[in-house]
Amino acid sequence: MRLAGHTGSTANPDFALRHYSKCGPNDETIAVLSFLGAVHGGGPGDNKVANRHDFQIQQKNALASFLIAQGADLQECVRFVDGLLRGAGPEAIAAILGLRHHTKKWDGLVQLGESLSLPIPDIVTKVDKARKRMQTKYQEQAKMLERNLPIEHLKLQEGVFQNVDETYCPQLTKVTPNSSGVALASFNDAKPWLENGTSITQDELSLIVIGSCLHDAPGECEKIKVPVLLNDEPLVVSGCLHHLGSKKAVISVDEQQFPVNETQVISVTAFKDEIHEETWKQLVRHPVKCILHILASEAGAIELLAPPWGRSYQKFGKKCDAEMSTSVQIHIRVAKSELRRILKASGLGGVYCTPKTEDRKVMSDYMIVWLNQTPVEFAVSLSKVDSHCGVIRTSKGEIKNKGIRFEKGD
Repeated sequence: MRLAGHTGSTANPDFALRHYSKCGPNDETIAVLSFLGAVHGGGPGDNKVANRHDFQIQQKNALASFLIAQGADLQECVRFVDGLLRGAGPEAIAAILGLRHHTKKWDGLVQLGESLSLPIPDIVTKVDKARKRMQTKYQEQAKMLERNLPIEHLKLQEGVFQNVDETYCPQLTKVTPNSSGVALASFNDAKPWLENGTSITQDELSLIVIGSCLHDAPGECEKIKVPVLLNDEPLVVSGCLHHLGSKKAVISVDEQQFPVNETQVISVTAFKDEIHEETWKQLVRHPVKCILHILASEAGAIELLAPPWGRSYQKFGKKCDAEMSTSVQIHIRVAKSELRRILKASGLGGVYCTPKTEDRKVMSDYMIVWLNQTPVEFAVSLSKVDSHCGVIRTSKGEIKNKGIRFEKGD
């Protein structure tokens, strides 16, 4: 042990401690000895805290830093962080922030917030606005592309058009009487030939108006999409097909086939006990609009391939009137490629998604791991799971009885 005075000089080690504490007249105490354990430079470590209060501050700061880095508003961030600390505690926050992957942290916080009815700070709206700005930008660019598209440099991919006798139909650089083939033109260039209204050859002579066609007789317009090459790069352009000859060039079926995307039916169910009271009132009156709005806010933009159908009101699994319902269900059809993204959002916002077959049965491609946990425990458990396909809940089950869905191959 080393003893130092207030001046910084080391005390004489030959004297006992009592000589330094009681060294006044008649052994009067004139000094107080304080003991300090060994210390090292660098300050307190990030992973070790002295007490629970410091641990709470540490997790509060870490969570706030994470949310602000995602673009969250400061006031919303403070509300969410304080609510999460009160409802779930610093241990739950530490478990989620300790995850390696960024997306897993975010999904875990969303689930934890949902379990406590705490909406996460709204960065989705900001992202959506940015996405819309980019879409508008690209749409304007697409319009400019249509106006500035060098039609004279477009080359039809070989074999797209055939004559009536199935012989090769060539591409023409311009329309002339008594010629045979297919020509590409803008509406302004094609307008004189369209207004003529009579055949100018006995053979096949077709004219494709690229882009907008403002022909006075829309019934004569045949909307098509044709594959072309521009500087040897493949494109698909929209146009209007008009026939100027007595015979009509035909589109080759083999070359005109475009791949058809597979589709998937999904049932989407909203539960009353997980949705704000005012929102539920609106949902009961306008179920399709409200359910799709909630789902899109969690999963991102959703492109429906058919109008939603199969709306039903249920009370603990049995059909009932809308006012008595505890859950509302609709069905949607989306592209198969979008299925996993939508399923990952199942369980967020009080809305759950279930993939179904065309004969209205639940798909057997998945397995469910049921967990009988509190909402906070379930949110923490879910945040630790990789490659899941969303949360599932039965219409008869309590909010505590939820499961995590996995693909059977995972």
